[in-house]
Amino acid sequence: MAVRKFSPFPILKQPKFPVYEALYRLNLAFQSLALEIEHMDDSEAVSPNTLRLYRTMAEDLRAAINHTVTGVLHIREANDWYKYGQAKVALETKLQKRKARVK
Repeated sequence: MAVRKFSPFPILKQPKFPVYEALYRLNLAFQSLALEIEHMDDSEAVSPNTLRLYRTMAEDLRAAINHTVTGVLHIREANDWYKYGQAKVALETKLQKRKARVK
């Protein structure tokens, strides 16, 4: 029985673009949240320390999501790089053999 290597991140088999797009939108939303918390600070409706805590909690969540998602994407990109790199080498070899025959 083959031993499976441990990976803290799953291997993404679906298209990558929707994941990148969702991560982009999430980061926009977190940026918007940070701006709104800053506006709350201007109104003095909530204490600065409480707002600082909320801002820190939001940044902690953003960092956790970014870390997890980019970890998954990193593995997928590495696998794609290997796969396409192998295909490129095979095509280059094939083209070089053709050129050698023509000469």
